[in-house]
Amino acid sequence: LSFTDMDLRMTGGGIFPLGTILQVYGGLGIGFQYFILSDEGWNTTGTEPESLAFSYGIEIGTDFKLNNLVLGIRFQTGSSIIQPDTVFGSGSSEEDINYTALMIGAGFVF
Repeated sequence: LSFTDMDLRMTGGGIFPLGTILQVYGGLGIGFQYFILSDEGWNTTGTEPESLAFSYGIEIGTDFKLNNLVLGIRFQTGSSIIQPDTVFGSGSSEEDINYTALMIGAGFVF
C-alpha cells in the first residue's frame, strides 16, 4: 500500500505565552488535499486512483523560545471529504477520512 499526499492548508489561531520561554498554540484550519492511494497487490489496471479533497481540523501545540530560535511541536487532527477518482472523472460517492499528524519544526524570530 502506498500513499502520496499534497496538503495546502490555512490555519488561524492564537498563541498564549506562559512565561518567557514557553507558549501554547491552538487553531482551526481548512485546506485542500490531492492524494494518490494504491495497492500494487490488487491494482492491475496500471492506473492509480487519484482523489481531491476538502479538509478541515484543529491544531494544538507548544513553542519553546530560546532567544531568537523557536522550537515548535504541533498536533493536528481533522477530516477530509473525498470525491473518489475526481481527477479521472469517475467518482461514485463522497467519503470521509479522519487523519492525525504530529509536526516538529524550528524557526527564527526577529
